[in-house]
Amino acid sequence: MNPLIWQSRLAPLLSPLGHLYAWLMQIRARAFEHHLMASWRPDVPCIAVGNISWGGTGKTPLVSWLLDWAKTAGMHPVVLTRGYHAHPPHLPFHVTPDSSPDQSGDEPLMLARRHQHAHVVVDPKRIRSGPWAQRSLAPDLFVLDDGFQHLAACRDINIVVLAEQDLDQGWNRVLPAGSWREGKKALARAHAFVVNVTGSSLDRLFPMAMDRLQSFGRPIFFARLVPTGLTRIQTGERIHHLDNAPYVLFTGIANPERVQCTARELLGYAPIKTLFFPDHHAFCRDDRARITQLALASRATNIVCTPKDGIKLGNWDCPHLFELTTRLAFIARANTSLWFAQWLAQKLENL
Repeated sequence: MNPLIWQSRLAPLLSPLGHLYAWLMQIRARAFEHHLMASWRPDVPCIAVGNISWGGTGKTPLVSWLLDWAKTAGMHPVVLTRGYHAHPPHLPFHVTPDSSPDQSGDEPLMLARRHQHAHVVVDPKRIRSGPWAQRSLAPDLFVLDDGFQHLAACRDINIVVLAEQDLDQGWNRVLPAGSWREGKKALARAHAFVVNVTGSSLDRLFPMAMDRLQSFGRPIFFARLVPTGLTRIQTGERIHHLDNAPYVLFTGIANPERVQCTARELLGYAPIKTLFFPDHHAFCRDDRARITQLALASRATNIVCTPKDGIKLGNWDCPHLFELTTRLAFIARANTSLWFAQWLAQKLENL
């Protein structure tokens, strides 16, 4: 059952607890603001990318975009990330392209492999990994992945990523009454908002975002994942279509419907079958067999997944297995005349 359904049914009981949790988080934020709790300030600019709710809102694509932008600007960034489901041999853990997904976590490893000009460091405590990275890696930019609530690491720019649910049914519904980690007052800490657009939802999301967010007086940027092609995992070959052949789509991310929408946009038709696993799922031999059997039973010639899934599949001898590759594109803006890259450059220049 969708959590929002039972949370709605139990709203009279859960809402007071949500208000209490929001109040406690507000006290915590003020304690950091007034230096009543230990914190660390980097010697170089620091950008935090986070969200107000639990679950996938599109933080990792934005972090990836920032690393591409930093490379173009000639910068040498370090990403500080918790590394969900990671089991590093020590902390802090410097992720390299050769690290295992079990040690590093799927998203940190994906970032390390895609952005080899950058460094990715896993540690739940940024107040520990930050000083280590500053001494050992000498970055000129820090990026805090999922850093909005991790206030022990001081930041110069706070970017909050919001999904449609955050602006609609989930608005200001704080745990346990909803999925928000803090109440809406916490959004005042943001320097900008990035609204994740899926498919053709911009017409619906734009007025919704203006209604919810305009009072904070911050720039609002709208972005979407644009498919760029398919990569054959076995060989690295890049293609842009499957010649209309049927395919099975599987993935283990927080919002699998978004992947399905993106695959359909690229290929022009939906998968013949889908198989969804929990977010950060660690694929095993039985999973691979299950996916193969589904493809055979549905007479699908090809199997499609995301890069986040692909790095956890091991040495799967499957010549028709493809990763769906994407890039983040900014498609609209509000409360500013600047596009996101221009706003970011100006913000850093004025530090």
